[in-house]
Amino acid sequence: RMLRRAAFVQWSPAAPLTLGDILIGVDPASQGNAILAEYTTSGTLVQQWTMPDKSSVEGVAVDSNLTPYAYLGFAPASIWTVNPTTGATSTFTDTGLSMAADTVTGGLYAYGNYLYATDENTGPSAAEGANGIVRFDLSNGNAGQRFFDPLAPNNSGADFEKLTVGLNGTLYAMFDQGGFASNNVMSTDP
Repeated sequence: RMLRRAAFVQWSPAAPLTLGDILIGVDPASQGNAILAEYTTSGTLVQQWTMPDKSSVEGVAVDSNLTPYAYLGFAPASIWTVNPTTGATSTFTDTGLSMAADTVTGGLYAYGNYLYATDENTGPSAAEGANGIVRFDLSNGNAGQRFFDPLAPNNSGADFEKLTVGLNGTLYAMFDQGGFASNNVMSTDP
């Protein structure tokens, strides 16, 4: 399966993305770059953008201004965005931002002026060994701030895999402590 992540466009400000449409990040096939595509709920392709490299798409999100973002993974990982009107793209990251090379982990969520990304310990360097959640401030040039690093008891670290913000404004994140199952959930005021 090439289909990886989806984010539903659900905010009301006027913007080039259509309210109610779906964004899908598609991993590259054997050749080519990853793609971010907008589809109607009936499955009609509206528009698509080719991302700058062959990275896997770890997550997609849409902010309150209807700006789309894609989390391009492995080590180092980055956040890619496009202005749908002009086609202008940009990429940003934070020191140590990385995800394991698999098909199930990776989380990205937009809330308020922030974009939250999960981060896993992909070692062996100190920067690659960082883990937790990275919050990017979209109002000040995307400066990253890492938190919950490390969260687990005995400072053994926690690899966050999925996250969301509930209707109550609380950030919820799933993490594991060295296994393959995300059987732990933490919550915080973002």
